[in-house]
Amino acid sequence: MSIPRRQHVGAGEAGAKALDMLEIGRPDLDWVTLAKGHGVPATRAETLDALGSQLKDALAERGPRLIEVML
Repeated sequence: MSIPRRQHVGAGEAGAKALDMLEIGRPDLDWVTLAKGHGVPATRAETLDALGSQLKDALAERGPRLIEVML
């Protein structure tokens, strides 16, 4: 038996905005901009070649780095 998500958090009847907060894909987040806003260097890789290049660059630097991989 499937229990509706809202019952897991005790929220009762939820509106569209509240339900969006329980879904990872809504709203869509710009992870690169979020990371940069926190001072973390970030890039987006849309191809395997780009991922390889960005990973190589990331490993050559010290500290954190975010690489968003678009599947």
